[in-house]
Amino acid sequence: MTNSDPAIDAYIGYPWSSGGAGKGFLDYDLAHLGGEEGAGVTLPWAKARKVFLRERVGPPNFISYYTVDTPYEDMAKELADSLDRLNMPHEFEGLASRGSWVANTCLKSECVSRFWNAAEGPICWLDADSTVAREPWFLCDNPFDFAIVRRHGWRFMSGMIFLNKTAGAQALLTEWTALCKRYPYVWDQALLSFAWYTVARRGGIRTLWLPVDIFDIPAQGNAISLKNRLKAFRNKWLYRPHRRMLPKFFLQKQASRTQKKSANTDARQFEIGSDMISRDFREALSKGDLRRDFTIRDVFPMIDDYEG
Repeated sequence: MTNSDPAIDAYIGYPWSSGGAGKGFLDYDLAHLGGEEGAGVTLPWAKARKVFLRERVGPPNFISYYTVDTPYEDMAKELADSLDRLNMPHEFEGLASRGSWVANTCLKSECVSRFWNAAEGPICWLDADSTVAREPWFLCDNPFDFAIVRRHGWRFMSGMIFLNKTAGAQALLTEWTALCKRYPYVWDQALLSFAWYTVARRGGIRTLWLPVDIFDIPAQGNAISLKNRLKAFRNKWLYRPHRRMLPKFFLQKQASRTQKKSANTDARQFEIGSDMISRDFREALSKGDLRRDFTIRDVFPMIDDYEG
C-alpha cells in the first residue's frame, strides 16, 4: 500500500501555528491509516498532533437524537443552546423509545447514517446528554475519515463521533448499522469498535484517535469520597509542570446512570457492554494489530447465551 495521502500529508507537513499550539493538547494518542489485508500505518503522535496545530475554518454539522417525552428531550435543548452560543451548525431528531435503554442506544447508528447520507460534508455525533463548553477546533476541516476517543487503547467512547463525507466513513457506517440491527442488546460503542476493526482490516479508513481529556465526565458514586477527591486533585495538578490545564470541550452528564431503569419497560433486560469485550480483542485494538479475523463470537464470547 502507499503511505501517502494528499489530505493527510498536507496537514502533517503544515507549519505549527500559534493559534493551534496554544490550544493545549497533550502529546499522546495516535492516528491510524488503513492498509490492505490487515496492514496499516500508525502515525506517532509527534506527527499526528500537527493535524491539530493549524487554524481551522469549517466545522462539521453536529447531530444528535433524543427519545421523545423523556428527560433526554430537555437535555437535547441544552446541547442545542451550547452549540448556538458557539455558532456551531447542528441538527437533532426526536425518536420514539424502543422500550429499553440499550435498544434506544442502538438507534444511534441508524440516526447517524440518515444524517450522514443527507449531508454534503462531515458530521459529528454528540450524545443528547452532553453540552459543548469550547469550540472543538480539532474537528473543523479535519481530513480523517473517522475520529473518536479510544480509552485505554480499546474502549470506544461514542459520546462524540466524527465522520467525514468519505468512502471510508461510509464503509464504517454500513458495518456498524448492520451490527446494531442484528444485535440490539449489545452496546452501540462496543459494536462500533468491532465494526471499525472489520473495516480497518479491509483497508482504506483513516482514523484519528482523540485524547480522552476532551471529555469532562462526572465521577461515579460519591463525588466527595476520598477516591474521587484524589482523582480530582490529580487531574488538576498532573500537568502543572507544563502550565496548561486539561482541555475540556464536551461536558457529559452520564444520564444513563439515572435514566436507564426508567427507559426499560421490561424488568428483565439483557445487554452486553464494553466491559464484556474479550481480552484478545482488547489487546488487538490496543496494539493496532489487524491480522486476526475476529468473529462476533470471538469479541463477545457470551453472545450465544444472549441469542438463546
